[in-house]
Amino acid sequence: MTLSRTTRFALIGKSGAGKSTAAEMISSFHGARRVSTGVICREISHLLFGDENKASTQKIDDALMTIDQSIFLKAALRQIPETDSICVDSLRFKSDLQIARDQGFYVIRIVAQEKLRNV
Repeated sequence: MTLSRTTRFALIGKSGAGKSTAAEMISSFHGARRVSTGVICREISHLLFGDENKASTQKIDDALMTIDQSIFLKAALRQIPETDSICVDSLRFKSDLQIARDQGFYVIRIVAQEKLRNV
């Protein structure tokens, strides 16, 4: 099923709760493009350090977050036309949530019991 109008979804939840799986399902069902803010950080890491390992991406995350907590969400959204239906796989901060709300996203909380989380 593809939506006849632009629909935007954003997921929130703890690490390992199933946000990526839910994003895949939403994207498939609604014909929405999946957006991952982590991709931006990994691309920068690869450009600067030649790898995408956790230590490198953490350095970039720490440095850029001092500029703006929502820098990765803003960067990801800049690359997507406002007319595209999308599903952002993870909002990390209150400022991300506010951006999503301001832009009319459907915000979905993904919850899983601690023993079921994949961390």
